[in-house]
Amino acid sequence: MIAGSVLLAETLFSQETPKLVAFDLFLANAQSYAGQTIALHGLVDKSEPVTGFELTEVQNSGANAKAQPSPLQANWMKDATKVSLQEGQEVVVIGEIQMRDNTPIFHVAKIITDKDAIRQFIRPSERRPRPGDNLGHDAQPSKSISD
Repeated sequence: MIAGSVLLAETLFSQETPKLVAFDLFLANAQSYAGQTIALHGLVDKSEPVTGFELTEVQNSGANAKAQPSPLQANWMKDATKVSLQEGQEVVVIGEIQMRDNTPIFHVAKIITDKDAIRQFIRPSERRPRPGDNLGHDAQPSKSISD
């Protein structure tokens, strides 16, 4: 019974965790995400506390950096908890994509602003070592049983 409960909980959690979509991939193919709940990693640009904000792609420095990032309008859903955002703040937004005149509008249900939570969301396999994680793994087994 316990195994069934754990499996059910994992299934429900995986259904609730939206797919993280690359910002540039989303902008190139926004129509295909219409009506879906997704997560985007970006930077806040032009925040308007009551209505929403513009979201831009997190730019990498170097040769692949774009000259002018494309903004995406993000509006708060009716039931969403609105938070104060600063221009340039890194966020992960979770919400539903709607199309209006062939322009994507992101309806934000949840926003993640904590840097550690953002890193965990965008790199879920990466976790910090905890005390005791390496217990027993530092020991080197002897080369033979007789040693």
